[in-house]
This record gives sequence, structure tokens and C-alpha cells, in this order.
Amino acid sequence: MAKHQMVTLAGCVAMLAATLLLPLVNLQSYRFGFFELPHKIQRLVSGDVGQAIGYVLLFGLLLAPIALALVAWLKGRASKALVLLPLIFAVVLTVLLLIANKPSPGLGLWIYLAVAAVVAFYKQK
Repeated sequence: MAKHQMVTLAGCVAMLAATLLLPLVNLQSYRFGFFELPHKIQRLVSGDVGQAIGYVLLFGLLLAPIALALVAWLKGRASKALVLLPLIFAVVLTVLLLIANKPSPGLGLWIYLAVAAVVAFYKQK
């Protein structure tokens, strides 16, 4: 197994762990993880369009590393667009949470963002 493939697969596992095990969003004294967020989106975002964007970003955070891991495992090397996809989802959600009034990014989202950046910008020979 090539070094870049191992980095990609380990990064995907770390992104999934950060998504599923750590809080993604902080709201005052509440911390919501992936399993609570689909039920709490209405509390975090007002408007149907905002809620739809929230659902897309939330499920993108989960599906993008799964797709990246499958392609890296089966093909050995993923396209740059697929490698950047988890990073794009994480950056957009982080920025939206930073400019929102109440919620802010939780620990899980910051870890996800850092790991996605490492995987996306890892130098491949």
C-alpha cells in the first residue's frame, strides 16, 4: 500500500471519527453531534433554504470521506476534486457557523477541518 493511500485512508477514518464521536456544533450550553443535528437543524437555522443547506452539508461531511476512502482503497489514488470535497464541506459549514448568531463550530468540526486540510494538501510523489 502506497504512503499517500495510507494517509488518505487514515485521514478518512479520522474525519469519520470526528464526525460521529465529537460535537460538531456548540449552541450556548449544548453540544450537538452528528446524531442529534438532523433533529436540531430547525433550532440552529431558520428558513427552509437554510435548513436544506444544513442537511446537505451535514450529510456531505459523512459521505465525502466514505467516498474518498472507497476510491483510495479500490483505485489507490483519488482525483484532486474528490480529495478536496471533504475540505470544501468542512470549510463551508465552519464559515457558516462562525457568521451565525448563536451556534459555533464544535471540537469535532475543527478536527475534521484540520484532518481534511492535511489529506487535501498532502504532497504525493
